Amino acid sequence: KDRSNGDLEAAFKEVQDSETRRGITLAGPHRDDVKLEIAGRNAKAFGSEGQQRTVALALKLAQGEILRELGGHPPIYLIDDVFGELDPCRRNALMNLLPADTQKLVTTTNLDWWDRGGLELGVTTVKDGELSEE
Repeated sequence: KDRSNGDLEAAFKEVQDSETRRGITLAGPHRDDVKLEIAGRNAKAFGSEGQQRTVALALKLAQGEILRELGGHPPIYLIDDVFGELDPCRRNALMNLLPADTQKLVTTTNLDWWDRGGLELGVTTVKDGELSEE
């Protein structure tokens, strides 16, 4: 369902007291379902987990580029434990799509997949609550 700014404003006003009382947001674009398709088919119903993750990542990359255009500065990408869930082809594609002029903060539970490939990076490991840098 398409919503205008007026519709969203009315929805915000309608739930404002309840949101304050409950301490959560009940209305807004982040609460709407977005229908995404892969080759004309519903990604949620027909896409593999890797395809669904790839579509979500593509949206985030597009969002980063829009924010760059609006703000005039490259975004900082926070990538939380995503690479371990992707096959090697999708991992490489994502690495190649991340803009070179951006900072990236990546978390992962496993570095076995990581090919540093000449990249400048710092690795901080957390083990048993202790930090160590490589």
